[in-house]
Amino acid sequence: MASIKSICLSRESILVFRIAMDLLVEFSKLFRKVTILRISASIVATHSLLSQSCWT
Repeated sequence: MASIKSICLSRESILVFRIAMDLLVEFSKLFRKVTILRISASIVATHSLLSQSCWT
């Protein structure tokens, strides 16, 4: 009885683990996109600030 329960538990935990990993991968992709957008925005902002300061 205990062995059957443990097998069911391990199956459920593997399923939960896989779902969690999928979510983590999706979240990391989203986070990477947001980070890239932020970095590019800051680069553009810095560039515009520098060009303004150079021209004035």
